[in-house]
Amino acid sequence: ANPASPDPVRHESSRLRAVVSVSGPSDFTSGFYKHNPAVSAHGSPVWAYFGISNQQQWDAIPQSTKQAASPRWLASDSAILLNKNVSVLCVHEGNPSVVAATELPLPVTNVHDLVQGMLMTERLQTIGNQDATLWIGASIEDPLGSYYPGAIIADWFRVRFDTNRL
Repeated sequence: ANPASPDPVRHESSRLRAVVSVSGPSDFTSGFYKHNPAVSAHGSPVWAYFGISNQQQWDAIPQSTKQAASPRWLASDSAILLNKNVSVLCVHEGNPSVVAATELPLPVTNVHDLVQGMLMTERLQTIGNQDATLWIGASIEDPLGSYYPGAIIADWFRVRFDTNRL
């Protein structure tokens, strides 16, 4: 970062400050990301994250790269010092009365399952993260018919990063 720079990008640090996961997967190395035309004609949304469009390109990405890009990397032992100060919001559909991963059935095969968000949040809190939040609630339908907690996310960011409050 260069605080003296008039360029807004160069002025800010490139250090990760916040992560939002909406029913997000915990691990990009999972076989879940193999292309399944019955699910999507265009491949996994994670493929777009990596800028690829076919199974051959996905298979060519080293497992170590997929692991480092996986949300679970935030809570890995090698990343504790880097990420214990990152604000994290995990948003999942489910019963809000659940307060611990031990209340949920294991094992699960769905990389988007609520227990994944619960385990991630608990691990981040264990390593000393003071701003790892898990929001659990009923699904909200948007006009396209998908789960959409946009207002929650916008408010979460506003509370943490509203420059007018600094």
